[in-house]
Amino acid sequence: MLRSFGFDERLNEEEHALVREILERAVEKAPAHGDCWARLAQIYADEHMNGHNPRPDPLGRALSAAAGRAPGSATTRGSSSRWSTG
Repeated sequence: MLRSFGFDERLNEEEHALVREILERAVEKAPAHGDCWARLAQIYADEHMNGHNPRPDPLGRALSAAAGRAPGSATTRGSSSRWSTG
């Protein structure tokens, strides 16, 4: 989780790929960790905004990662509202 905040300082493809992999593993091991899901949503959204290591449907994955993972988490609410189109 902490490593993901380093991406905000080092906006490059290598860091993006590493942080995405770390967060994807983290949510597999701890699926109830809302803050990890929120950061993963932000990383997925970056694929769309900055073109870092794009995979199919980055905004759909960002919304899916942020939606309903931890309703009480301010980080999750912030992520989902940031990319919501409705």
